Amino acid sequence: MVFTSTRALLLGIICSSSIFFCSPLMANEIIQPDRPGIATGTYTVNPGQYILEMGVQSNFRRDGNKPNALAVPQLTLRGGITDKLEWDIISNGAVLSDADGEQAQWSFSDVSVGGKYSIVETDNWNLSALALVSLPVGTKGTTSDNVDPLIGLLWDANINDSISAFGNVNMSSFEADEGRIHDVQFALGLNFSHSEKLGSFVELFASKPYGDDPSTAVFDAGLTYLLENRVQLDFSAGVALNNDSDHFVGAGVAWLF
Repeated sequence: MVFTSTRALLLGIICSSSIFFCSPLMANEIIQPDRPGIATGTYTVNPGQYILEMGVQSNFRRDGNKPNALAVPQLTLRGGITDKLEWDIISNGAVLSDADGEQAQWSFSDVSVGGKYSIVETDNWNLSALALVSLPVGTKGTTSDNVDPLIGLLWDANINDSISAFGNVNMSSFEADEGRIHDVQFALGLNFSHSEKLGSFVELFASKPYGDDPSTAVFDAGLTYLLENRVQLDFSAGVALNNDSDHFVGAGVAWLF
């Protein structure tokens, strides 16, 4: 099965590079994961290093408190190729959904592959580009049964020693029940550093399809805690701003190795 081969590939990559867990060169490096939040960060992983991000998220309909989707383990695996380029493998994993009021069923989501390239990296601001292609390896109920591309421009800028701004502008094309949809996605937010270990963020995300398809809008916020330099824990929650969006709550962990 596709899932078996994909899982074996991920495990092989992780196991073959396990020596980096004990490398003294990494002792003082601080992890910079893309999670939590909807926007993608500008940081690219250094060559020979990897970041594994995992989490669980539950979405709730705006008109009630019953979950309509539970995703786990929300896997992201990132690896450095050069000082400016990384590769990415991303999947929501297993999804329990009760869409349209039907009995909840498990399905497996598609897998996105691609990379991120650091265009500008300075002490005060950064700019990166993102390119992903979602492959139809999932199962009925979650897969789009099509190849779906996404490209994005990612930025961040320091405001002072403890506050920074960030944002994304993405364009994607994906297959839905009503046909192929092309949309533009915007994210804008602030990161706050409260101590060497504790951080938080606020973020506004919106997606506007071309044509008459409904747009989505979400305000989300969260906390991050640096358990050690290479391990970060996170919690986040989002509030839907229109009837075509979902509330959500999620938590996760990220490792640098």
